[in-house]
Amino acid sequence: MKLIQIEGLPFELIYFYANESFEFSQPLNQDLRPFLPFMEKELKNHFNLRLILIKGFLGYDAYFVQYLYFEPDKFPRDLDEKVRSNTFTDADFEDSIITKFQNTYCIYCKWKGPTLCVERDYYYKNFELQLKKTRKLEFKLCPNCGESLRQSVVMIF
Repeated sequence: MKLIQIEGLPFELIYFYANESFEFSQPLNQDLRPFLPFMEKELKNHFNLRLILIKGFLGYDAYFVQYLYFEPDKFPRDLDEKVRSNTFTDADFEDSIITKFQNTYCIYCKWKGPTLCVERDYYYKNFELQLKKTRKLEFKLCPNCGESLRQSVVMIF
């Protein structure tokens, strides 16, 4: 794992490499919100996801578990090596977006399932960056009825 800052965001994040173990030392593991064992398995199954931790801002002291998501065809294959060697640039992350894990519910057919959704809170100081990133994405529809999930779902597990 490595502490990095990307794309002019007003905070640093802890970036985890692919297949890196998820054992957190004290006191980090006491203030982690939320890390689910389901996602530990899924991270190993999806090359285009990276676990990141972001320390709460605006006076909140916990660390939040989030995920950097890349469309599969946009993932830079050498990203981990660039982060490890500190040779990454903002361009390496331009096709990523910060997401959160949640169970999403379809109001039309009552389908419920595990998803990754865009986490807009981290782009609050840079609306243009958020807009640029979200316009590139194709949001998922309900896999059961095909209607909108009424959220910015980028992955359904």
